[in-house]
Amino acid sequence: MWRRNLLGSIFHPRNTNKLSTIIPLIPLLFILTASLPGALTKEKINWKHFPTPPHFVHYPNPQVIYFSLDYSKQTNGHSNGGSAGGEAHHFREKTLRCAAHGNPPPMYKWRKDNVPFQTDMFRDRISVSRLNGSLTFSNFAEEDQGVYQCMAENDNGTAFSERITLQEAWIRQFDDYEPETVVVELGDPYSRNCTPPESNPPAHVFWLFRSPKDNQFLQAINSSHISSNEQGTIFFHNVQESDFKDSRFYACAAYNSELKEYKFSNQFNFAIQRNKRDRLNTIHKLHCFFSGYPDPYPNWYHNGLEITQNNSKGFTFESYGKTLVFNVTTDHLGKYECKFQSHASAVDRVFNVKVDAAPYWHDGPPAHTNTSEGETVVFDCKTSGNPAPVVTFYKNGVEMQKPRQGENWVIEGSRLTIYDVKKGLNGQGDNAVYQCKSENKHGYLWTNFYLNLLAFQPKLLEEPDITEAIEGKPFTMSCKFFASPLANVTWKGECPVLQGVDYRSSVDQFGVGWLIFEEVKPSYEGEYKCTGANKYGTASGTVKLLVRKPTSLEPFAEPKMEKQAGLPLKLACEAKHDENLEVKYEWTINGRSVAEKQLDRDNYQVLADNTLLVVNPTQLDSGSYSCIASSKLDAASKTVYISIEDVPMPVYSAFISRCDTVGNTATIQFEHLEPAGGTVPVKEFWVRYLADPEEDSGRWKTHQPLSEPLTTKRSVTQKERSRHPLPFPCTFRQLRLPNHCEEQYW
Repeated sequence: MWRRNLLGSIFHPRNTNKLSTIIPLIPLLFILTASLPGALTKEKINWKHFPTPPHFVHYPNPQVIYFSLDYSKQTNGHSNGGSAGGEAHHFREKTLRCAAHGNPPPMYKWRKDNVPFQTDMFRDRISVSRLNGSLTFSNFAEEDQGVYQCMAENDNGTAFSERITLQEAWIRQFDDYEPETVVVELGDPYSRNCTPPESNPPAHVFWLFRSPKDNQFLQAINSSHISSNEQGTIFFHNVQESDFKDSRFYACAAYNSELKEYKFSNQFNFAIQRNKRDRLNTIHKLHCFFSGYPDPYPNWYHNGLEITQNNSKGFTFESYGKTLVFNVTTDHLGKYECKFQSHASAVDRVFNVKVDAAPYWHDGPPAHTNTSEGETVVFDCKTSGNPAPVVTFYKNGVEMQKPRQGENWVIEGSRLTIYDVKKGLNGQGDNAVYQCKSENKHGYLWTNFYLNLLAFQPKLLEEPDITEAIEGKPFTMSCKFFASPLANVTWKGECPVLQGVDYRSSVDQFGVGWLIFEEVKPSYEGEYKCTGANKYGTASGTVKLLVRKPTSLEPFAEPKMEKQAGLPLKLACEAKHDENLEVKYEWTINGRSVAEKQLDRDNYQVLADNTLLVVNPTQLDSGSYSCIASSKLDAASKTVYISIEDVPMPVYSAFISRCDTVGNTATIQFEHLEPAGGTVPVKEFWVRYLADPEEDSGRWKTHQPLSEPLTTKRSVTQKERSRHPLPFPCTFRQLRLPNHCEEQYW
């Protein structure tokens, strides 16, 4: 489909690299001519006849580039030793990119800390590319730190690159402390802070295991009852026997991501004291750490809606669900809650997130503009941020504070308006490279855009062809003209006539004329003529529109279905579609493609007629099933939720926690966890026993529950006391009763 691809890269600010390969230009003071008005044949434009100011085509540089000095030359007590590998990366040469195109070809200059930078003085270690203005450091000295900026200039203007800060990377040592042994009672919570050493850039802080005998031994801490935050605090929600590591220390690590270097300190281990009392029940990060046993697991909510694992806003979880992680956008501001279903509401927590932001573009930076003398030009550097950004305009790198004599421009907020534009040389006219800077306390945006004054009648850049639209859907077609000033584009429908048709038309800043239909009808099929006109002439082209029938799917008979485990499940999917369009089918389960699900469970088959077959379904196959039928123009889908009724999962952690031989009683403790996709709740838990396995083999007796289990949404914890009058050894087993079957655990 051509409608959005008609030379879309030309003069587009995000695609200046494509422009650069086709627009070397020379000064021009006469009107260029194109094909005759109304001609349908396309004639090549000789771009070499157009003068243009410089515009950058290099890949943007990072705002900060770090370097490291050779060890033998380090000063100021900075430590670059103790690398965990990869330090050679920081002694390699670094290049500050600067490349621009324009006609005539631009000359390059560099500034450092707002002062002209004479590269010839450092030929032994700093070189300038022969192809462009890129600056390469083969090795570094401490005085290389600073803010660099490249200028590309020709007779039509001067472009200023983004500012690049060159900084030395370093990290100091931790203060030297002996490892500490911490005495703590079993089951108590414990936390410990870690303050990282000074570092540039700031070090990332985390905790790990380290051996006192082997400095090369490092191991991650991976336990659901241990959490840490990015400030360097480690939390033990309840100290357990497994936390005592005789041959390992808990160590705080500071990591400099530029040097790829670690520093270690603040090491400790535990001496666990067993007590006699009962134990009681952001990227931005929000933490909900509470002590307790069993480990408390929170549910998270954003503005009242629960955040699930398969959410669409980019939320992820760490520390076994106790830490909520998200990349902050305006969609993430508001009220956050963490709630513990099995605990009193007093432990629930509320966070209010307010989003500050560095400046960001609404619709992209201003585009390069070609127009002719006498026109009015508007450049809008519209940005958002919090706090509100301040916008400053520059012409050829010089701030525009007050119009000089003969200049006719006005700045209103983020808009620069230039009236009755005039051509001149060496910055005396309005033709120039302009810059705008949008800045608040969190950062800034910088961009270049030029104003080029030409006189050129409209030229159709690419001859339109056949395009297709879906009946009943919105649709947009376009014609792109090159013209200076921009062409006014009009449309005429030859069959049908546009009179009475629900449409609208517009022309954007790139010279593209759009014809927009709110709802396509079969009668709209036909040929449409687009005409571009300015004060120097006209050009036309014809678009042929074909209307296709939409793709559709009959919905499932019911939005929810219950199926028996073990019985094959078939879900049909057949679309109605236009005979001229090829349709492809895809099945998803809980948002994951069947191909991806087959990596976990190899019981899905898609048959030749696009029917999905689940060969041996279990409760793990419960979920939302969707069929998607798509063509090159549209797509349709249908969804059904399938509940698979299945036997329960086995209980786990079943053990005899207390045995009283005097009173002939035993206390059995067990836990049961329902899978996330489980749909049939367990009704009862039974405990069975053999009073004497040798005499009563096979004759199990059932003990009725004596207490209500402690339950959450997905887990059960229960203690049962069983009494028997005879002092024989006993064997126990548990049974779970759902709605329709039972399963044993020995």
